[in-house]
Amino acid sequence: GVLSKLLRRVRPEMIRPILDRVLVFPVPVEETQRDSGLILLPDNSVNGYEPLYGLVMAVGPGIVRSDGLRRPPEVKEGDIVLFNKYSGDAVVLNGIGYRAVKDSDIYLRVENEDE
Repeated sequence: GVLSKLLRRVRPEMIRPILDRVLVFPVPVEETQRDSGLILLPDNSVNGYEPLYGLVMAVGPGIVRSDGLRRPPEVKEGDIVLFNKYSGDAVVLNGIGYRAVKDSDIYLRVENEDE
């Protein structure tokens, strides 16, 4: 139908998360460490924590606080972040898997030396 035709044309840069949601392209920590030398965190998957690095593809505007001001997310498009594999929701666009996670579910951001 019409919806499936539209969805086939959707690209990640066309997605705008709402509120404090962040669209992340996940990369397993083991693969990240092998390719880039990033530190491998201990595997605590027994406790429900399985870390993933990911590339931030899109960021929502943030949440509105009780005083009416908006709190922007701590991350921006292009950031490399660490988050729990089980955080948020799976999103598939054109056969590619992403995670839609809350800003508060992101544990750290890898600082870029160029910033």
